[in-house]
Amino acid sequence: MGNKRVMPPAQENVPASPPIPGPCPHKIQITKLPHTNSRLFGRETELTMLDNAWADGINVLTLKAMGGTGKTSLLKHWLDQFVASDYRGAKAVFTWSFYSQGSAENKQVSTDDFFESALRFFGYTEEKLPAPHDRGIQLARLVAAQRALLILDGLEPLQHPVGIFHGELKDQGLKALLQQLAASNAGLCLISSRQTVEELRGKPETLVLQHDLEQLQLKDGVELLRAIGVNGSDAELTDAVTEVAGHALALNLLGNYVKTVLKGDIRQRDKIPGLMAERKDGQHAEKMLAAYETHLQSTDASESDKAPQNRQLGSFIRNIWPWRKPAPQSRSRQALSVLYLMGLFDRPVSPGAIQCLQEAKIFGLTDALGSDADWCYAIEDLREQNLLNAVNSDYPENLDCHPLIREYFGRQLQSQQPEAWQQAHECLYAYYKALPEKELPDSLEEMQPLFSAVAHGCAAGLHQQALDEVYWPRIKREGEQYIYRNLGAFSDDLAVVAHFFTTPWQMPAAGLTGSDKALLLNFAGFGLRALGRLREAVEPMQAANDNVVKQEDWRNAASGASSLSELQLTLGDITKAV
Repeated sequence: MGNKRVMPPAQENVPASPPIPGPCPHKIQITKLPHTNSRLFGRETELTMLDNAWADGINVLTLKAMGGTGKTSLLKHWLDQFVASDYRGAKAVFTWSFYSQGSAENKQVSTDDFFESALRFFGYTEEKLPAPHDRGIQLARLVAAQRALLILDGLEPLQHPVGIFHGELKDQGLKALLQQLAASNAGLCLISSRQTVEELRGKPETLVLQHDLEQLQLKDGVELLRAIGVNGSDAELTDAVTEVAGHALALNLLGNYVKTVLKGDIRQRDKIPGLMAERKDGQHAEKMLAAYETHLQSTDASESDKAPQNRQLGSFIRNIWPWRKPAPQSRSRQALSVLYLMGLFDRPVSPGAIQCLQEAKIFGLTDALGSDADWCYAIEDLREQNLLNAVNSDYPENLDCHPLIREYFGRQLQSQQPEAWQQAHECLYAYYKALPEKELPDSLEEMQPLFSAVAHGCAAGLHQQALDEVYWPRIKREGEQYIYRNLGAFSDDLAVVAHFFTTPWQMPAAGLTGSDKALLLNFAGFGLRALGRLREAVEPMQAANDNVVKQEDWRNAASGASSLSELQLTLGDITKAV
């Protein structure tokens, strides 16, 4: 294990922030938004609103809507128009999507990579990131100093759920950034989220706009279905749009399903289980994903029932004509495996990770993926049906899909094939653990594979192993606490620590030793406190101190009690502090 594990210091002394450099030259970074497949239908009002926001000097504009409504597609379409019109006088354009780290409500998303990338892009030159709150102030000054367009897509993983801490932002740096830009900005900051940005509520509408993006209008939904290739009268198509409440993702899935499975006849949509009876907004897309899963499973099952000699004949034909496409049944099985694979990840998937899983030949998951040609045909099919995103020209070999699709098939794989789920994550743990060129990576960029290794190791139930082999010796560098002392990456560290918890920040995983549970509770409390999330820090700090008292570790117990008392005083709870 190496050196004895010690608690983090009671308080880190953060050096004063360096002076702000001057405005950076004309720069463009527009590669971070997800590449959606579909055309934009309707949204003329919102496109005009975005045009006017840039032209009229709005500081911040937020698009709010439930998942799958089309927020990202709208932003991407408008950005394409913005680029085509020669950037309309912008001196810098920077895009970022927090969806790349997942969108589940309890997901602990880091902002360190965002701030590292954005600060460097806009001209920050110091080696170490500023303190969590200061980095937001620094970035706001750099952005606001010029006519810049800043797009932040998928903000909700960084917001508390509605009803918890008033739905406010979790990250103090991001909170400072948005509050500063709301007050003063020479350009425009565009945000998309599934909920209101509470920190921007009540700001003057001459400076800040928060717009609720409605579902597609009936005529636009009908146009979408016709563009996909669905047949039916205007009245029949209008009924179909109404039944899914005009939800953009559900309509795309419905249209492609009807075209592929029901021969394009919208009247046969009553064959889709539960779709027409669904009344809850946001559930129609899940009904469609369930229909796709059932269809792919049943098609695969029908192939399995065929006589062995038919399968041998198919193999013989493919040996003679290797360019011939695989049979539809085989392609269905491969397509379903691809969707399950996407559910293992919370971000775009690299070819190396896919190859690792293919070579593992995991029963029921990657054991029947076939040749490279079969794989390509399956990917092509899924993209045609909008189940996978279009090719990203900057990362052409990566695979990505809508977060709702990824989350659905991840849940299905975990519940229906738990052994395949565990084996796949074990495989990915080994892959990412070995990926860095250095045993001890020096930078955040070099350390990213280790963060992924911990995530997959914990998903496989290897919490103690991930702690002993990766987190403690290679991310923390044992007592050196390298990740935040040298890199200032408090947010990344907290996001990694979250994987060791069954319920953040209350219950560490059962497979950990008692002393390591106490240590992780302390790390969680320290990280939350460092990030300004003081109210959340109380529970893990109290639990950690109770644990070390039980173990009669009086030195760490005294240190923990002192830190907890100081925190209670900061929160104004004098009774508990003493």
